[in-house]
Amino acid sequence: LMNPWGAAFNGRGELFVSDTFSNRIIVYDREGAFVRGFGTRGFGEGQLDRPRGLAFTGDGELAVVDNWNYRVQVFREDGTFV
Repeated sequence: LMNPWGAAFNGRGELFVSDTFSNRIIVYDREGAFVRGFGTRGFGEGQLDRPRGLAFTGDGELAVVDNWNYRVQVFREDGTFV
């Protein structure tokens, strides 16, 4: 991780971490093993620039504070942009 910032657990206990300097969201299982990562640096929909805060919505989607793009973006748990 390069400057982890925000963290949130989904309903299955997976931990989502915003890796700010790598412009990605990293997912770990309950035991702390890497599961997957998603995100690329950029300015388009679904791209991130210094992601920070994370929170899951009531629908199980992940809201990501996309800090340097001055917005909040929403993703499904698999990393698909909503």
